[in-house]
Amino acid sequence: MTAAVESVAVAIAAIAAFWLIGGSLGPGLTALALAQLGGLAGVALAWAASRGQLRARLALRLPRPTAALGALLIGVSFWYVNTRLSAPLVRLWDDGEVARLTATMTSGPSLGARLLVIAIVPAVCEELVCRAILARGLRPATGPIAACALSAAGFAAFHLAWVRLVPTFLLGLVLAALTLATESIAPAMLVHALNNAIAIAIASNAWPDGNAALAAYPTLTLAAALALTTGGLALVLRDWHRSRTA
Repeated sequence: MTAAVESVAVAIAAIAAFWLIGGSLGPGLTALALAQLGGLAGVALAWAASRGQLRARLALRLPRPTAALGALLIGVSFWYVNTRLSAPLVRLWDDGEVARLTATMTSGPSLGARLLVIAIVPAVCEELVCRAILARGLRPATGPIAACALSAAGFAAFHLAWVRLVPTFLLGLVLAALTLATESIAPAMLVHALNNAIAIAIASNAWPDGNAALAAYPTLTLAAALALTTGGLALVLRDWHRSRTA
């Protein structure tokens, strides 16, 4: 129970630091990146370093090849499954947040800069707090299922957007499960980065033919995405089972 309380306290401190830094710097992608790095990652790294065994505490290890492949399959497909599952509630609850989010992903600097700040940096920083610290810290006291659900709820609440509550919660469940199954934060970072990068690419119409295909073949795309996500999860679970029985 002590580890669970400590993990929650560290996560709250990291999120508070994120909002404090972001609020003091104002809007913009530069401020967002600094808040992520200084608030989330900064607090996570400082806590882990103070407790010793930084790499072990933050699950900073390479996953086995099978788990990495599974994460890659999930990363390129689950975003679409999640989008379709969440679409009815997103439409019901949207108060203009979707348009504002789209504007953030498509305006400002180059596509490369947006991918760095909105996809890669959050994938690293948010995973350190929400999965490496929170989900793994909760598991001994709550069990893996509750740890996944609670950390996913915290991840969804962190985004402060009612319309994004369901998709971020579902994504958080998958990311937490990957982290707990592989004992590595890398698969979750990979899936998170791909999820955000694909969203940016679609919103920016970076690949017009791809956008057109998604619109023309929604059922076929969903079937393919489900197959890839299921296959990815199967690979991760197979890797987890082998590691448990080795």
